[in-house]
Amino acid sequence: FDRDNTLVHDDGYNADLKNYLVMQDSYLYVRLFQSLGYQVFMVSNQSSINRKINNLSEVRKFNTFLMSDFRSKGAYITDSVFCPHTPSEKCNCRKPKTLLIDNLTKKYNLLIENSFFIGDSDSDKNLAKNLGISFSNIQSINGNKKMLKNLKIL
Repeated sequence: FDRDNTLVHDDGYNADLKNYLVMQDSYLYVRLFQSLGYQVFMVSNQSSINRKINNLSEVRKFNTFLMSDFRSKGAYITDSVFCPHTPSEKCNCRKPKTLLIDNLTKKYNLLIENSFFIGDSDSDKNLAKNLGISFSNIQSINGNKKMLKNLKIL
């Protein structure tokens, strides 16, 4: 799962807990994937760090709070990874490049071909394409229908 505008509302470079707002049905979607035996991961671009809008500690604190909040609702997120770089830095970890997912795949011995990516942006969609996995845009009705259809097949 992407983080911003997928699991939580994005106010623009958000790492301030006073702006923490969970997106509608996010807990449900995480629990649905878990009920089918999937591990859930949060993967996001957080360029606010290298833009000096937020620092690494603030982003980690926000992500830790998010994971704890979801856990309290029975929606477990196994791990959270993010890219702190700006687009101009041309790193290999910024979505839609695959390094963050590649690292999770190795760390957790995941079968990438059985994975999904849920997000809201072109970078999320292109990440899934680069990985050769299904993508659902959680912010579109058709994306939600596609995700639920994929879950039914499983």
